[in-house]
Amino acid sequence: MDDGKLSVDERKNLINEVIGIVGSAIVSNIFATSMKGQPLVTLFKKIKTESEGKGLEGGFRITAKLASKAEVVFNYFGLHSNGSVVILSDLKMKAGNNSAEIKSGSLEFNLIVHENVTRIGVKGVGTKMFDLGFKAFEGKFDTIKALWVVNKELYKKGMSDNLRKFIDAKKEGLSDEDAAKKTWTYSMSAKKGYDRVVYVGVTQGGPEDFSDVYTGVPPYPENIIRVDAEFALSGITVSY
Repeated sequence: MDDGKLSVDERKNLINEVIGIVGSAIVSNIFATSMKGQPLVTLFKKIKTESEGKGLEGGFRITAKLASKAEVVFNYFGLHSNGSVVILSDLKMKAGNNSAEIKSGSLEFNLIVHENVTRIGVKGVGTKMFDLGFKAFEGKFDTIKALWVVNKELYKKGMSDNLRKFIDAKKEGLSDEDAAKKTWTYSMSAKKGYDRVVYVGVTQGGPEDFSDVYTGVPPYPENIIRVDAEFALSGITVSY
């Protein structure tokens, strides 16, 4: 990390300042991930400047933009890595991802944290988007709806983390309602007071859904390909 300009002590001070902004784990990941020759002094100076300007807690910031009266979309600015170079910039997500929307009196989230963000060790991005979406529409919805699916294009592991949690809970013998309570979405909803599970719908896949992985269909609950769930405040009546 020698740029030929800063002294050893100045570089040490810069590293310590950046650790104070993003944490020691992320700084360690930056050193481990960065390709030899990447100008880390430049990156670290940019981290410091962004932190002092618009804020960069934990190595990122999320902005929420109102797309319509019923939808907000989220933008990520922060650290991310393609595996060899660490970058501090906006990161464009796939179309349709990272938004919160009101539909028929329910708040629905579409959140996916890019693998280039998690690769560098940045944490709390999903939580921040959930909080901003909830705040944007607070008081305008009765329930929070969730959808967890198998999708090999969107998810590195082939399915959402929430669906993986649900399936693992079903393997332990939990009911659909209790399995839904093991997910991140339920945890976030419950913190906002939406701790009552009012609906869980499970869709099981057929041979066509597993043809590239299995011969035939895996045993239940591994054959679950979609779960719809809905969480409400206590005292709210929900009809289906």
